[in-house]
Amino acid sequence: MINLKIKGIALDQKTRMPIVILKTAGGDRFIPIRIGPFEASAIIIRMEEVFPPRPLTHDVLTNFLNNHGFKVERLEIYDLAPDKSYFARLVYKKGFKRHYMEIRPSDGLALAVRLDAPIVASEKVVSEHPDCPCFYQEEDPAYSEIMFLDMEREHGYMM
Repeated sequence: MINLKIKGIALDQKTRMPIVILKTAGGDRFIPIRIGPFEASAIIIRMEEVFPPRPLTHDVLTNFLNNHGFKVERLEIYDLAPDKSYFARLVYKKGFKRHYMEIRPSDGLALAVRLDAPIVASEKVVSEHPDCPCFYQEEDPAYSEIMFLDMEREHGYMM
């Protein structure tokens, strides 16, 4: 499995739907994942450290996991469907028992940022996107609708 970080969120120029841009730990490969606007909001809210007065759905699940002694080990993006959608699962444990739960990648990402859980992908998933197209380049002025969140973490803190 290859470690990933959330680089940013962009809007698809045709559909106007959000795309999460994940980058490999080395920063040389990028994976775009189409998500819904609610999941994009949930990711942005947490990464920008905005705390609504009442918990959102992903916050409720995060609180449930934490309050009942579950530890999320990682989010795995492990396969790609023929329609280019992704398969993901949360890997979590309680005590010595490890559990796996299928989850939409968008919901998994919203939970991973809340739980400070690693995001990983299989080599198969990463190899589907071998190049770094200019669409993902920060300095490209043609794509001003890309919000780069720079979620690079060092010692558990945002840099």
